[in-house]
Amino acid sequence: MSDIHRDFVNYNEMTRSDFANYYEMNRSDLANSYAKIVDPRYKMPDSFVSWKETTTFPPVDWNETADTHVFKADLAGEDKAAVKLGVVDGRILEISGERSIEGGKNYLRCERFKGRFLRRFTLPENAKVDEVKAGMENGVLTVTVPKQPDTQALFRDIEIC
Repeated sequence: MSDIHRDFVNYNEMTRSDFANYYEMNRSDLANSYAKIVDPRYKMPDSFVSWKETTTFPPVDWNETADTHVFKADLAGEDKAAVKLGVVDGRILEISGERSIEGGKNYLRCERFKGRFLRRFTLPENAKVDEVKAGMENGVLTVTVPKQPDTQALFRDIEIC
Protein backbone atom coordinates (compact mmCIF):
# COMPACT_ATOMS: atom_id res chain seq x y z
CA MET A 1 0.00 0.00 0.00
CA SER A 2 1.44 3.38 -0.97
CA ASP A 3 1.96 6.18 1.55
CA ILE A 4 -0.68 8.31 -0.16
CA HIS A 5 -3.21 5.47 -0.05
CA ARG A 6 -2.36 4.74 3.63
CA ASP A 7 -2.84 8.43 4.52
CA PHE A 8 -6.16 8.48 2.68
CA VAL A 9 -7.36 5.36 4.52
CA ASN A 10 -6.22 6.82 7.85
CA TYR A 11 -8.00 10.07 7.03
CA ASN A 12 -11.22 8.19 6.25
CA GLU A 13 -10.95 6.29 9.54
CA MET A 14 -10.75 9.49 11.58
CA THR A 15 -13.73 9.97 13.81
CA ARG A 16 -15.66 13.20 13.80
CA SER A 17 -14.07 14.20 17.13
CA ASP A 18 -10.58 13.45 15.75
CA PHE A 19 -11.27 15.71 12.79
CA ALA A 20 -12.70 18.41 15.07
CA ASN A 21 -9.59 18.27 17.27
CA TYR A 22 -7.33 18.44 14.20
CA TYR A 23 -9.34 21.37 12.82
CA GLU A 24 -9.27 23.23 16.16
CA MET A 25 -5.53 22.68 16.49
CA ASN A 26 -4.86 24.15 13.05
CA ARG A 27 -7.37 26.96 13.55
CA SER A 28 -5.67 27.80 16.84
CA ASP A 29 -2.26 27.94 15.15
CA LEU A 30 -3.68 30.19 12.44
CA ALA A 31 -5.32 32.46 15.03
CA ASN A 32 -2.06 32.71 16.98
CA SER A 33 -0.16 33.62 13.81
CA TYR A 34 -2.73 36.29 12.96
CA ALA A 35 -2.68 37.62 16.53
CA LYS A 36 1.05 38.14 16.30
CA ILE A 37 0.46 40.48 13.37
CA VAL A 38 -2.40 42.57 14.77
CA ASP A 39 -2.05 42.34 18.57
CA PRO A 40 -0.07 45.29 19.99
CA ARG A 41 1.27 43.16 22.86
CA TYR A 42 3.43 41.22 20.43
CA LYS A 43 6.82 42.57 19.46
CA MET A 44 6.89 45.23 16.81
CA PRO A 45 10.24 45.72 15.07
CA ASP A 46 11.70 49.19 15.15
CA SER A 47 13.19 50.02 11.75
CA PHE A 48 15.83 52.29 13.29
CA VAL A 49 17.46 49.65 15.51
CA SER A 50 18.84 46.18 15.02
CA TRP A 51 16.47 43.24 14.63
CA LYS A 52 17.26 42.06 18.17
CA GLU A 53 15.91 45.24 19.73
CA THR A 54 12.15 45.57 19.81
CA THR A 55 9.52 47.79 21.32
CA THR A 56 6.28 46.42 22.70
CA PHE A 57 3.10 48.29 23.45
CA PRO A 58 1.38 46.89 26.56
CA PRO A 59 -2.41 47.13 26.65
CA VAL A 60 -3.80 50.12 28.57
CA ASP A 61 -7.35 50.98 29.60
CA TRP A 62 -8.19 54.71 29.98
CA ASN A 63 -11.31 55.46 31.99
CA GLU A 64 -12.73 58.90 32.73
CA THR A 65 -14.75 59.55 35.87
CA ALA A 66 -16.37 62.77 37.04
CA ASP A 67 -13.17 63.99 38.69
CA THR A 68 -10.29 61.84 37.35
CA HIS A 69 -8.72 60.08 34.39
CA VAL A 70 -7.63 56.54 35.32
CA PHE A 71 -5.10 54.55 33.28
CA LYS A 72 -4.54 50.82 33.89
CA ALA A 73 -1.59 49.16 32.13
CA ASP A 74 -0.93 45.42 32.09
CA LEU A 75 2.73 44.99 33.02
CA ALA A 76 2.73 41.43 34.35
CA GLY A 77 6.05 40.37 35.79
CA GLU A 78 7.49 43.89 35.84
CA ASP A 79 9.08 45.32 38.95
CA LYS A 80 7.87 48.84 39.66
CA ALA A 81 11.51 49.98 39.78
CA ALA A 82 11.84 49.01 36.08
CA VAL A 83 8.87 51.17 35.05
CA LYS A 84 9.35 54.85 34.21
CA LEU A 85 6.32 57.10 34.45
CA GLY A 86 6.28 60.78 33.62
CA VAL A 87 4.64 63.71 31.90
CA VAL A 88 6.38 65.01 28.76
CA ASP A 89 5.87 68.60 27.55
CA GLY A 90 3.21 69.19 30.20
CA ARG A 91 0.49 67.13 28.48
CA ILE A 92 1.78 63.69 27.43
CA LEU A 93 1.62 60.84 29.92
CA GLU A 94 4.44 58.38 29.18
CA ILE A 95 4.78 54.83 30.52
CA SER A 96 8.05 53.14 29.56
CA GLY A 97 10.64 50.64 30.66
CA GLU A 98 12.69 47.69 29.56
CA ARG A 99 12.57 43.99 30.32
CA SER A 100 15.70 41.93 29.78
CA ILE A 101 15.83 38.21 29.22
CA GLU A 102 16.94 36.09 32.15
CA GLY A 103 20.47 34.95 31.34
CA GLY A 104 21.83 31.44 31.66
CA LYS A 105 18.58 29.68 30.77
CA ASN A 106 18.19 27.28 27.90
CA TYR A 107 14.66 28.06 26.74
CA LEU A 108 12.71 25.58 24.67
CA ARG A 109 10.12 28.27 24.04
CA CYS A 110 10.23 31.95 25.00
CA GLU A 111 6.99 33.91 24.41
CA ARG A 112 7.01 36.65 27.04
CA PHE A 113 8.09 39.96 25.58
CA LYS A 114 11.54 41.28 26.21
CA GLY A 115 12.98 44.61 25.25
CA ARG A 116 11.57 48.10 25.55
CA PHE A 117 7.96 48.95 26.16
CA LEU A 118 6.37 52.35 25.65
CA ARG A 119 2.93 53.96 25.72
CA ARG A 120 2.08 57.67 25.39
CA PHE A 121 -1.25 59.45 25.90
CA THR A 122 -2.06 63.11 25.28
CA LEU A 123 -3.87 64.34 28.37
CA PRO A 124 -6.83 66.70 28.03
CA GLU A 125 -6.47 70.34 29.01
CA ASN A 126 -8.38 69.82 32.26
CA ALA A 127 -5.79 67.33 33.61
CA LYS A 128 -3.93 68.35 36.76
CA VAL A 129 -0.52 67.02 35.76
CA ASP A 130 1.09 68.19 39.02
CA GLU A 131 -1.16 65.87 41.05
CA VAL A 132 -0.70 62.55 39.19
CA LYS A 133 -0.60 59.47 41.45
CA ALA A 134 0.42 55.93 40.54
CA GLY A 135 0.50 52.50 42.12
CA MET A 136 1.30 48.98 40.97
CA GLU A 137 -0.37 45.82 42.22
CA ASN A 138 -0.46 42.30 40.75
CA GLY A 139 1.22 43.44 37.53
CA VAL A 140 -1.26 46.24 36.87
CA LEU A 141 0.00 49.83 36.89
CA THR A 142 -2.77 52.25 37.87
CA VAL A 143 -2.23 55.95 37.13
CA THR A 144 -4.77 58.47 38.41
CA VAL A 145 -4.80 61.96 36.92
CA PRO A 146 -7.18 64.39 38.68
CA LYS A 147 -9.27 66.77 36.59
CA GLN A 148 -9.77 70.46 37.18
CA PRO A 149 -13.38 71.29 37.98
CA ASP A 150 -15.44 72.45 35.04
CA THR A 151 -15.60 76.21 34.94
CA GLN A 152 -18.57 77.99 33.51
CA ALA A 153 -17.71 80.46 30.82
CA LEU A 154 -18.36 84.01 31.92
CA PHE A 155 -20.93 85.72 29.76
CA ARG A 156 -21.43 89.44 29.72
CA ASP A 157 -24.30 91.04 27.84
CA ILE A 158 -23.28 93.68 25.35
CA GLU A 159 -25.79 96.19 24.18
CA ILE A 160 -26.15 96.45 20.44
CA CYS A 161 -26.38 100.07 19.26
